[in-house]
Amino acid sequence: MATPASHWRSHMDTVIAVLRQEPDELGLRFEDDYDNLDYLRHARLDTPSGKVFALVRHRGAPASGTEVVTRDDSQSLLEDLEDVLTRLHLTREDLVWEHPTIKAVRHAEALLQQVASTIRALVPMVVGSLAGAGLAVFFADDQYGLMYRFGLGLLVITNVFALALVVSTYRRIEGLLPAPPGSFGHVLRRLRRRDRTSAGTRAT
Repeated sequence: MATPASHWRSHMDTVIAVLRQEPDELGLRFEDDYDNLDYLRHARLDTPSGKVFALVRHRGAPASGTEVVTRDDSQSLLEDLEDVLTRLHLTREDLVWEHPTIKAVRHAEALLQQVASTIRALVPMVVGSLAGAGLAVFFADDQYGLMYRFGLGLLVITNVFALALVVSTYRRIEGLLPAPPGSFGHVLRRLRRRDRTSAGTRAT
């Protein structure tokens, strides 16, 4: 059965995860229906973010569990899944399967976290080297000559650029990492995304 355009599940066919729980364990009202695959039970799930998801259990599914379904034009499958888990008071431990894209994003975020930690560890080293070189230039005696001062000055400049590069790289990586829900960074990114969406709508 094709879903009518006016139905709440219209354009909602992307399965992003399968919950361990069966429909009767989720505390929601499921309705009987059917689609092109099989007879099913589904429930509408509204979240505080304003998004709507579907929880689906096909009668002939070979494995137990409840599918989490989002819109086909979703901008972030991971954010959608986190939204659903938060709304249902569940965790990743309650998942028996998640979309490969979500797994890839989680892996990339873990790598970025490691890189960010390495960069944070480098900052004190670069600052210490910069301070040491600066003090050496300031207190250097004339007996060391012009070339010595020039070398130390070049070291100071190099450290300044290195510090700027480290900070810039960290800020770029930090912008790619997810901000905790409710944090200022999370709200700011949602506002920026909304602004880009509004700008695109006005342009069309």
